[in-house]
Amino acid sequence: MAITTHTDWRTCTDPAALVERLGDTLTDGERLLILTGYIRPMWTLPVMDRIGVRAAMDRVERAAYGLLDGNVMDGATEVLEVILADMRSVDFPENNESLGVGLCHEVVRWARTRSKFGETLEWVVEQVRQYLLYRPAPPPSYVPSPHELPWDWFARIEMPGHPSVWMQCYQVAQRLMAEAIREVMPSPYARIAVERDWLDEAMVHSATGMFEAGNFDSVEQLGERFEERGCYDTDILIHCSQEERHCRGCWLVDEVTAMRHRLRCF
Repeated sequence: MAITTHTDWRTCTDPAALVERLGDTLTDGERLLILTGYIRPMWTLPVMDRIGVRAAMDRVERAAYGLLDGNVMDGATEVLEVILADMRSVDFPENNESLGVGLCHEVVRWARTRSKFGETLEWVVEQVRQYLLYRPAPPPSYVPSPHELPWDWFARIEMPGHPSVWMQCYQVAQRLMAEAIREVMPSPYARIAVERDWLDEAMVHSATGMFEAGNFDSVEQLGERFEERGCYDTDILIHCSQEERHCRGCWLVDEVTAMRHRLRCF
């Protein structure tokens, strides 16, 4: 799909097309936050907090802004390798928890090498598709064999008139990645500028608190405050009101806190 308009950008569900449209304007810091934001629901689970994965990934995200030194990536890799080895020594190797740790390990590995982003993105989407298939509820219509047949085979072997569970999971995984890209990157077809007159001290404090805590539940309230102070920019207001989850790397929060320029230094 070729992206040539603002509407194309906002509706596209193909991550590769979005990345291609951004081209060289996408920095490594932004690439890293797209990946960490995409898999955030996995590494913020309570079990990941208990075993140390969340702390490691939180430091990785901060490193994207140049807030921590370069040794963070090496340390995070070592932590994740130990956790993954321990989990695989006692658990079935493809349960949800080990898949989540494996995803985090691959993201950190990319951050160390910063090469083949497109391939890494595709691999991560594929792993999330598996994660969706293995989720405990709702159960799939049958027991799939993900390591024996490619996903497109299931579109042919399922009963006519019934959607392929394999296909559905792949499409959902792709859509979630597209949303993660739009969370970090505003539309290249819109001139979005946060006017200083729209901000007050409380708004900056709120945005900074969201960044530090990694909790972005207050983005909608931030949008309400923008509107109260005279902002009628539809891209800003829609971004605040959208149902999609927000994460560290949210382009609007970065604009309010003046953190976006730090990603250029990663």
